Amino acid sequence: MAVWYYSIDGAQSGPCEEAQVKALVGSGKIKADDLVWKEGTADWVPAGTVVELRSATRLAPLPVAPIPVGAPVIAAAAVHGQPIQLTYAAPTVADIPVIGHDEGPFLKLGKIFSVPGGRWTGMAIVSSRAVYLMKVSKAQSGAAYGAGGLAGMLLAQAFSKVDDVRTCSMADLPHPIRVALDPKDKRGKCDVIVLPKDAVSRVKKGSINNLIAFHLGADRFSVTTSLFSGGKIKRFMTESGWVLNQDLTPTADPIHGVGLGREFHEMGTQGPGTAKRVIYAIVGVLLFILVVYLRTLRHY
Repeated sequence: MAVWYYSIDGAQSGPCEEAQVKALVGSGKIKADDLVWKEGTADWVPAGTVVELRSATRLAPLPVAPIPVGAPVIAAAAVHGQPIQLTYAAPTVADIPVIGHDEGPFLKLGKIFSVPGGRWTGMAIVSSRAVYLMKVSKAQSGAAYGAGGLAGMLLAQAFSKVDDVRTCSMADLPHPIRVALDPKDKRGKCDVIVLPKDAVSRVKKGSINNLIAFHLGADRFSVTTSLFSGGKIKRFMTESGWVLNQDLTPTADPIHGVGLGREFHEMGTQGPGTAKRVIYAIVGVLLFILVVYLRTLRHY
């Protein structure tokens, strides 16, 4: 029996059997314009175009026009009783941008940073041309504060959205940048976000806190720096041509995006799966109940 996969709002699920997919269609979870893929077929297609799904469920046929990306395109009309042959346009994937050569020098900003969608640990460095953020793992918080903090962290993981903001992978970067980010060459598969200086509209360097924020259009990226490195960072960036705490006019476009450069089947697979989310939620709720119970006992 063929193996099926399906994608809802960019999040891929599977493998599963045809009966399971039909049940999801029948319940309304999979809609006509959600994409499905069956083992042995070339491309992902809208569920509403799959005869075996539509005939056995309540899916309505997709409208003929307009035809969105990934929707069926009629290759040949029915002639002399022959069935219509359909071909499918593969979903478009944004190309990985070419990252310009950068010899540095580079300065380490910090190991914890926030991006649109989440907070990460890894490495953040800056040169006269750009800021480079290497995403190693989602930053965890609360574990150091006992069971209550751990419960909150687990619940946050269970309900958090997938954060797939990237520019490229480590392997796509020029050699000098890779060495500056990963001297021991252990992070070749990590995602990297590149923030070109010419695309930045504001660099906010706090005088009291240890955050430095980079604004690119509607997106904001912030790096947690060392408490004692503020002066050094400010001097380096000023000498490298960065303008701090002033509104700027960008002369280049940002080169980051959600899932940038990934194939369609890779989209939405960068976070915990459904099973892990359920486990996180259950353990988080149990820990929360335990904390409440223990605190209640203290009052007696």
